Amino acid sequence: MNVEVQKEIDESSESSVTTNDNEIEELTIGINKDTAAGPDNILIGVLKKVDCFNLLALMATKILRNGFVPESLKLARTVLIYKKGDKNECSNWRTISVCSIIRRIIERVVERKLRRFIQLNENQRGFMAMPGTFINTSLVDCVLKSAKQDKKDVAIVFLDILQAYDNVGHEHLIEPLKTFGITTPLHTCISNLIKGNCTQIQTAQGKSKKIFFKRGVFQGSPLCPILFNVAINPILDNLSENTVSDHFGYQIQPDLPTLSVAGFADDTTLIARGIQEATELVMQAKHSFEELGMRINFSKSNAIILEKVILVTKDINLGNDDIIRSISTNDTIKYLGVNFREEIIFDEDQVMKNLHADLEKLVSTQMLHPHQKIKIMCEYIWPKVVYPFQNAPLSKLRKVFLEKMDVMIRSIAKEIIGSLALTKRDVIFTKKCKRLGFT
Repeated sequence: MNVEVQKEIDESSESSVTTNDNEIEELTIGINKDTAAGPDNILIGVLKKVDCFNLLALMATKILRNGFVPESLKLARTVLIYKKGDKNECSNWRTISVCSIIRRIIERVVERKLRRFIQLNENQRGFMAMPGTFINTSLVDCVLKSAKQDKKDVAIVFLDILQAYDNVGHEHLIEPLKTFGITTPLHTCISNLIKGNCTQIQTAQGKSKKIFFKRGVFQGSPLCPILFNVAINPILDNLSENTVSDHFGYQIQPDLPTLSVAGFADDTTLIARGIQEATELVMQAKHSFEELGMRINFSKSNAIILEKVILVTKDINLGNDDIIRSISTNDTIKYLGVNFREEIIFDEDQVMKNLHADLEKLVSTQMLHPHQKIKIMCEYIWPKVVYPFQNAPLSKLRKVFLEKMDVMIRSIAKEIIGSLALTKRDVIFTKKCKRLGFT
């Protein structure tokens, strides 16, 4: 960027390097009071209780202006969580790295400042202010319906990127920011938040030596999603370029743009008018991801291929044993929480089974009070059911199924509050009842 233009941007963007106690307080509202502390053992509840928002605002402003990040905020603690299998195998453990809550608050400020400058590819719908999962799953569904209705060929490839957030290079996170015209202090601040971070692994025997991150980002970092989106933005730009999409993509209707890619953070879906075109798109995506230090996990990537309405099993072969399998009539692909074959698959029995298991587990636990159980049911269990409903065609939501689910939820709610026979229907579905935690 021209030096004079950059200087003008820096001088006119004072708001990008300042914050205040009101903004800090607003940004901490969404942080769960039970969120884990970092290596400094500072809890979010303590920060809120002592009302140190003004101090945090001063600290954040200093970091934004000068770009200097204290070493204490670059240190994380890593805990090992056992998954299953042989405990001597590293792959059977999951690592969680947690940095200071102060850093996480400051990153929220930086993330808000950064979003004012960022304009991402319209096909990127992950971590954006939109119902991205619903839009992308609806697009896939529309493409499949269109191909079946018009008897056209289509190939939809669901790419799995191997440990995407852990493998993206630091320079690939930092360099693309320059193309968006962000201020120099903000760019320096973000660069220093990315580089020089380290962690210590906590075990029963104590802490390890410091381990420095040479690539990747902190898990749970407020900056992580937007930075990752910025890093892979050139890939989406290339795959959705008019010359590429017009040649390889699929057009639902003549008056609509041709579709070639749908992104949701690291979930990249390629849409092509046939298997040969899909192969070309995958080759292009493979090359672009490898330039960023990331690789496609071909063993976990899948495709749906329709030829003249028929679901066919034809692999996408890129050579060198890089093969993407296409599903058969007995398989399904789960994309953003929705099951697909040649159309959206809504499994009534599975939905009921999963709901019943969740509710039974909730009712049987002795560790929670009734109001806590009701809150969990409303805020965690019920949304798991609502999401498949939102995506399922109305024709697949049979009345008898909905009534059966209604009876199950009502009976469980009554059992939780201890009034199996006495509770009226209207009480269970009341809009607000603070004591019981109803919503």
